[in-house]
Amino acid sequence: SGGGCFTGSVTGRGGDVHFGKKGAAGNGGGMSVGGNFGPVGGTSRIYANYFAENQAGGDGGGLYVTGGFIGDLAAYSFFDRNTAVGNGGGIYVGGVITGGIHGSPFVGNTAGGSGGGVYVNVITGSIDSGSYFNNNVATAGSGGAIMITGSSASLASPDALTGNINASFRENTAGENGGAIAVGDTATAIPVNI
Repeated sequence: SGGGCFTGSVTGRGGDVHFGKKGAAGNGGGMSVGGNFGPVGGTSRIYANYFAENQAGGDGGGLYVTGGFIGDLAAYSFFDRNTAVGNGGGIYVGGVITGGIHGSPFVGNTAGGSGGGVYVNVITGSIDSGSYFNNNVATAGSGGAIMITGSSASLASPDALTGNINASFRENTAGENGGAIAVGDTATAIPVNI
């Protein structure tokens, strides 16, 4: 896992790096994080990074995060033409993105399963303007641009997405449900505030 970089966790901010044309037989064609991204009790940001044309034999064509993403994707972090055999063509996050997605384009990413651009369990922040999702594909799954499974949502706060979506979605496709966005797991309907 981790064609360009593999680490057990990331405990700070990450910016101005380029993972291009890397490959991994497992998860994370560009980068793989085996734990949480971001410090406990703090915030973290991926900003001004470029994940381009990476390929993963598993999940997360550009970036794979096993745990939660404590912070946000911000300031034009590009996910461009990454490919995953599994889920999350651009990025896969196994837990919760707590800060949302701000000003980050996802263009031409492909997942063999679900989440052509983004695959995540829960997003507690917003997906803001400046972020756009164009030509992403979930070949045999749901969520051409974004798949939010909701499987980490608790009964106390059952929302899979608690923020707003104010982004552009163009020409994304899915083999199953949600050409642009799919929300919910296969067992339970998850309420969503959009």
